[in-house]
Amino acid sequence: MNLSVIENINSNMESNLRHIRPATAADMLFIKSLQKRYTNQLGFLPTAALAEYIKSGRILLNDVNGQEAGYVLWRPAAAGNYTGISIIQAAVCQDAQRLHVGRGMIDHLRSTHTVGVLGCWCATDLEANSFWQALGFLPCASRLGGKRRARHLTLYRRSEMPGLDVQRLDLPARAGWKAKKLVGPFLPRPHQPRGVVEPPNPQPPPDRG
Repeated sequence: MNLSVIENINSNMESNLRHIRPATAADMLFIKSLQKRYTNQLGFLPTAALAEYIKSGRILLNDVNGQEAGYVLWRPAAAGNYTGISIIQAAVCQDAQRLHVGRGMIDHLRSTHTVGVLGCWCATDLEANSFWQALGFLPCASRLGGKRRARHLTLYRRSEMPGLDVQRLDLPARAGWKAKKLVGPFLPRPHQPRGVVEPPNPQPPPDRG
């Protein structure tokens, strides 16, 4: 995306945010390139998995002046007794950041799906935490990430129903790859420098049986 495109984006922001559409197979190269660029933030999904998300209509793209500027990958996921959407990946090209491209896609999800809760997991050392908080997502739970990065992750949720307190909803017992990681109450953490590993602390949920 070149400078002239960015200038056009800034001069016509409102109309650009309306160019949101389901991804198609023709968008695979763009999605894979953005996932590769932001692997540290997004993690990795193989091509076959991305193809399934595209086929099921669960990847949204935001086109800016006819060029792909970002995508959101999501799936249905219950939150307690409420229907919900879990946002698995959200990424925006560097040149299009700070232009509400990501916000536009989240707003599109909200306006086109009737659910009680939106949710996502975010590593505590990423700037994306500020993005989710700015959109009204609240921290609800914590868990450890994979062994290689030794990160802590926060579960954010946003209520789509008046009066629903997302911080009081039941939590999943486990989450992450193949649901191997225990989920515990939200634990606020300062920014953690790379290479600093803290001991795990999410505890198993109480036995309700």
